Amino acid sequence: MKRILKIGMDVHSTNYTLCAMEPVIGAEDRVFANIQVTPDYKNILMFIENLKLKLGLEDTYDIECGYEAGCLGYSLYNQLTASGVKCVILAPTTMLTQQGQRIKTDARDAHMIAQCLSYGGYHPVYIPTEEDDSVKEYLRMRDDHKKALKKVKQQVNAFCLRHGYHYEGTKWTLAHLKWLKKLELSALSLVVETGDFRRFAKGNVYAAYLGLAPGEHSSAEKINRLGITKAGNSHLRLLLVEAAGGICKGTIGHKSKELRHRQQGNSAEVISYADKANARMRSKYYRLIRHGKKRNIAVAAIARELACFVWGMVTENIEEKAA
Repeated sequence: MKRILKIGMDVHSTNYTLCAMEPVIGAEDRVFANIQVTPDYKNILMFIENLKLKLGLEDTYDIECGYEAGCLGYSLYNQLTASGVKCVILAPTTMLTQQGQRIKTDARDAHMIAQCLSYGGYHPVYIPTEEDDSVKEYLRMRDDHKKALKKVKQQVNAFCLRHGYHYEGTKWTLAHLKWLKKLELSALSLVVETGDFRRFAKGNVYAAYLGLAPGEHSSAEKINRLGITKAGNSHLRLLLVEAAGGICKGTIGHKSKELRHRQQGNSAEVISYADKANARMRSKYYRLIRHGKKRNIAVAAIARELACFVWGMVTENIEEKAA
């Protein structure tokens, strides 16, 4: 007999809590174990083998593990899949959870993840592979970055020697930071951590994926608007908010010499799209400020606009509004 087992894992850097469940339609689910182990994927493999021994080797098993996206990133996923174990990473904001206040423990969280795996109450996190164009581009840019970083350190060391200073390698100079700025690391992070931009139908869907869309808690005729949801990738959201803060300081229609220099080599179509984005975002920012919005709220709104324009640029949807 083939048996389906789902193993929910509440994972931390200090421990893993595992809950093995066999879903039963129309009856109470069978929970076979809920234990805590040290943070080593080999303990999960041992847990699975012991579970098979306990239930009987005469049966065949379809086993799937899952854990919430968090501090471990893709490392545990890669370790388990390399060992032949099916594994998924659950997007936290898509998981079906109990409403209202509840008791939160690692054991309960592992049980909840097992339930989500059993009944499809989640969306999986996109896992980039070495075949993805974005990953290939990242690897190429990473190599370029290493070469540039090495050159910067050589130049800094040469400067220090000429002027009698000692450079320990861990201190950053102004020249060093200028070099790094030219590498456009923020753009690199967006490309690598987003993966395939075309999986988002529109720019506003991408912005919502990053948690830059406003929340809402409405019922009947009562409408209650909330702040941004802050769901999804917090690192990318921070990058866009920081970039939006810089955009909001500029004058509408003004282009600095540095910006004109960076735009050299791009097509007229792309430059026109970027100029339109800058003008639209700055106009919206100053309009929000005039209407009494706090600066942080206005900058968050511009970060959402920026996410939409980034989506349009990467997916080449620059003829229409990204949002």
